[in-house]
Amino acid sequence: MPEQTGESLATVQKLDVPLDQATTSSLEALKALSLRNKAQMEKGDAAALLYHQRAIELDPNFALGYMALGSDYNNLGEPVRASEYYTKGFQLREHTSEREKLSIAADYYSAVTGELNKAAQTYQEFIESYG
Repeated sequence: MPEQTGESLATVQKLDVPLDQATTSSLEALKALSLRNKAQMEKGDAAALLYHQRAIELDPNFALGYMALGSDYNNLGEPVRASEYYTKGFQLREHTSEREKLSIAADYYSAVTGELNKAAQTYQEFIESYG
């Protein structure tokens, strides 16, 4: 009997999200988000912030862009602004994959609402699903 590899059909169907509903339909917004990583490593969070701002200008529904801005502001010691962006990302999480939804929710519960048990439960679900 041949060995099966890959995801089961049930898992693929559960996690499948049409491209126009996932993450972002803007290649430029995705590019801005990825350029941020290089900028952050070379110049710090303040430099990365500009790329994230550009990403959400290009796609105002880019949940991960808002979450990234929240992280930048959190790292820069601006928790109120961070909370605003985390909240917007959380509100837009339906436009993401199941994996991203879990990550967004866990970060939101941890950083915004302070519901650490809920955050831990969501992180655990993420680990169990995506290890």
